[in-house]
Amino acid sequence: MPGIGIISNANARINKKYPSINRLINTILGRRGELIQTFSLDELDVASKDFLKYKLDFIIILGGDGTIHKTLDALVNVTDDPSEIPPILPLPAGTMNIIPTSLGLRGHPLYNLVSSLIMYRHNIPLRAIRRNLLRVNDNYGFLFGIGGPVTILNLNYSLGKSRTKSSMLLVRYFSSAFVGGELIQTLFEPLHFRCSINGEPTRELDMHTIFCSFAENLPFRWTLFPRAGWYKDRFEALFFDYNIPQGLWGLFNMWRGTLNEYKGFHRHLPSSLVMDFDKKVPYQLDGDLYPPTSSFKLTPGPELQLIVPPSLAVYNRHVRDRMEKLGPWQKLLFT
Repeated sequence: MPGIGIISNANARINKKYPSINRLINTILGRRGELIQTFSLDELDVASKDFLKYKLDFIIILGGDGTIHKTLDALVNVTDDPSEIPPILPLPAGTMNIIPTSLGLRGHPLYNLVSSLIMYRHNIPLRAIRRNLLRVNDNYGFLFGIGGPVTILNLNYSLGKSRTKSSMLLVRYFSSAFVGGELIQTLFEPLHFRCSINGEPTRELDMHTIFCSFAENLPFRWTLFPRAGWYKDRFEALFFDYNIPQGLWGLFNMWRGTLNEYKGFHRHLPSSLVMDFDKKVPYQLDGDLYPPTSSFKLTPGPELQLIVPPSLAVYNRHVRDRMEKLGPWQKLLFT
C-alpha cells in the first residue's frame, strides 16, 4: 500500500522542460508511493478516486496553479466527505505558481520533493498550514478574479505561456499607465452589479476589478491579500474602482502587503459573497478562465492541510496559529 501519491500534469512546464523528470521522481520515491501522470481531466478524476481509496499519508501535486486548482477541484468532487482528503503538498512546477509561493514554498520543485521525502522516510514531522478552499458556484480554488485580471490573462495567454513574456506584459501595462495609453484603459471597463456580503442587505456597486482570495499573493509576489490565510472560513475580498493615479500609488504600496487604506481600494473579510451582474462576465479561478456568467456565490470550501517543506520563509503570527505538525507516520514494510 503506497504511503504517498503524486499527481503529475503531463502538460506542466517542468514536464515539458525536463521530459525524464517523472522517471527520476519514481526512482526517488521507490516503494514508498505511486506517481500517476495525467493527460486529461478524466484521467485526473480516476487518479483522485484511486488515491482517496488508498488512504494515503499525503498527496503531492506536480504542476502550476492550474494543475493544483483542477486536482483539488477533482478531489473535492469525487468524495462525499472532504475531510477524507489527505494533506497536500503543492509543488511549484508550472508557469504560474502563486499558490505554492503564497504558502512559502521556494526553490526548485525537486528540492521541496526530496526534502519532504527524506523527512517522511525518517518519520520527522512535516509542517502543514490549514487553509480553506474558495468555492465559486460549483468550482473550488484559491484566487478568484473578475474584470482586470481576466483581461490581462486573455492577453497573456494569447502571447503564449512564458514567464519572460508575462514580465514584459507587466512592463507594457505600467508604461501605458504612466502615459495614459490605450492598453491600460482596457482594465477600467466599469461593471455594475448587486452585492450582498455576509447576508447583509444588497448594495448596488460599480467596480472595474474584483478579487477574492485564500492565497496572499498575485504574480511577482504582489501581496495584495495579506489576511487571506489568517482566519478559518473567511477569505479576503478586494473591490477596485481606482483611477490610474490612484492605482499606481495604491498598487505600489500594496506590493509589500500593507493593510493601509487607499482611495479606490475597498477591502472586506467576508464569509459569504453573492454578486449579480447586469450582464454575463467571464472570470478566472487560479489562472484558469471560465465562461461568462451573471451570478456568483462565493463561500469557504473545505479546510485542507497544505504541507510546507523546510524553508526560510517567515510567516505572520496569524498564519502560524493555523500551522500544525504532521507525523510521525506508521513504518512501511518496504523502504
